[in-house]
Amino acid sequence: MEYIVLDGAEYSEKTDFFTDIKEKMQFPDYFGNNLDALADCLSERGSDTTLILLNEDDLRKNLGKYAEGILQVFEDCAESNSHLSYHTVHYEEE
Repeated sequence: MEYIVLDGAEYSEKTDFFTDIKEKMQFPDYFGNNLDALADCLSERGSDTTLILLNEDDLRKNLGKYAEGILQVFEDCAESNSHLSYHTVHYEEE
């Protein structure tokens, strides 16, 4: 099982998100840096992988409606691909 940790607080722009996920998931060079390409690559994932998203609220704040698209792709692909799971981690600082 491979665990990929993504931190929504690190993505102030869409390009930041796509650069990070492309690197961490070793997407091909031709990866298109858009939601369709993300869905294609996640749907085709053949090895057991868990996506863990930290700071979902920051992702939503930083990327606005685009964050909703990212989260929907994660959910849809995790539902349709038995090799992929997706979780958000919520924690509060004390």
